[in-house]
Amino acid sequence: MTTLILDEPVKTKLRERRRSPRTSMCVDLIVCGAGGAWQERTCALSLNAQGVLVALGSNVQIGQTVLVRDPDSFVEREGRVVNLGRGYGRRREVAIEFTEPAPDFWLDR
Repeated sequence: MTTLILDEPVKTKLRERRRSPRTSMCVDLIVCGAGGAWQERTCALSLNAQGVLVALGSNVQIGQTVLVRDPDSFVEREGRVVNLGRGYGRRREVAIEFTEPAPDFWLDR
C-alpha cells in the first residue's frame, strides 16, 4: 500500500481551488428535505456563491436534494448534499452545493 504525503505548498493549493471565496458568517437558515419531508432551523458556518456549510441534526445522505431557505424572506435555493463532516453532539457538518450558483442569495446579510 502506498501512502501519499503532501507537502504544505501542495496542501495550500488544494485548499485554494474554490470557484468563489468562502466567507465565515453566521446566517440564519432553514434547510428542508425534498417535498417538505422535514425542515430544520440552523445557521451557516461557512458560505460562498456555490453553497453553504451548515450543522444539521437531521439524517441526510450524500447526493440528497435539499432546499436552503432564508427564514425572513422565504427565498430558497435548491441544493444537494456533497459532504458530511465532523459531528457536534447531535449535529453534523453538512456541505450543500447549490444546483446553480447563487451569489445573490447572500446579499443584504
